[in-house]
Amino acid sequence: MKIREKLFFMALAVILLAYTAHEVVIHLRPVPPSPRQIGLEWLRAEYDIPQEAYEKIAALHQDYFVRCDEMCATMERAHRPLIQRSRTPQSKETPSAALKREKAVCENCLENMVQHLKNVAALMPSVQGERFLKDILPEVINPPELQKLRSQVTPLQ
Repeated sequence: MKIREKLFFMALAVILLAYTAHEVVIHLRPVPPSPRQIGLEWLRAEYDIPQEAYEKIAALHQDYFVRCDEMCATMERAHRPLIQRSRTPQSKETPSAALKREKAVCENCLENMVQHLKNVAALMPSVQGERFLKDILPEVINPPELQKLRSQVTPLQ
């Protein structure tokens, strides 16, 4: 075998070894926690939730996030004049009606979120549940997006 062939096979062996090592490391490393898992762990630590209640809250969160994903898809499909141009320029819907529809979708999402938070608080020890609602509800009740919609939609007379 000539020196070029030996160098070629050595280079090929090094490349294959590096690729194999890369794949082994990728498959054996721990999977980082998702933002939802991080949030649940924070909730457990911050509010000192007992294991039994934590498991119920985790199950409740799982169900809620399925509904949440559905609501997000509904919001994405909605005509959202404040965020994106209409996909159908010949739409017969007036801007005011589109804003009202978008406001209704956002308010429905908000109502579902508030109810979910109240359900979570009900599973916590009462003092911790009250503190949780006191800490969290002000952050979610008046999101800037909904405040903007409320200021642009005039009430019906």
